[in-house]
Amino acid sequence: MTPAWLLLTRLDGMIARLDQAQKAIAAQGQNTRLQKRIGADLEQRLLKHTETLKGRRMKVASAGTVPDNAWSEVKSYASAMLLDECLLYLQAARSRGPDVAADLCEITDALFEELAHKATSVAWKSFSVFAAEDSFDVLTRVIRVRYPVSGVWDIPVAVHEFGHFLSGFVRHIRTDGSASLVFQ
Repeated sequence: MTPAWLLLTRLDGMIARLDQAQKAIAAQGQNTRLQKRIGADLEQRLLKHTETLKGRRMKVASAGTVPDNAWSEVKSYASAMLLDECLLYLQAARSRGPDVAADLCEITDALFEELAHKATSVAWKSFSVFAAEDSFDVLTRVIRVRYPVSGVWDIPVAVHEFGHFLSGFVRHIRTDGSASLVFQ
């Protein structure tokens, strides 16, 4: 086993995982609104990342050597974050069926979109998902909504979590013209 062979094997495994995630995202029968709003973009980002890794694989296979930064690309933060977002997306898409209060997640997502729209230069291109507790995931920008949802009064708690997302964008302009994050 050469270092190049080990790297190619690792790349093949990651490419297979990304392909599997892409097929799951593209599967029929998911929440239509979520698929239109998030699924297509997520599928494109998966495709782009997969193509990047396939390009790296072709270079390693043709050269037979391992470039200096190749292992860090295989174990990349980007791959892990993308796969984590796919898992959360699939949980959200499949949990918004007729047997749960999916309409509350839809209402919550619509509220987040409206709030982001009102804040200048902020676009929320994410979603909410049911979870054990309310929280905001900084890496994927997914907002977890406590399950089971007891009613519409759980939405203000989710909006609090949305505030954590906004805190990374709200800027204060100082008298000298420089900007800083308000919650820094």
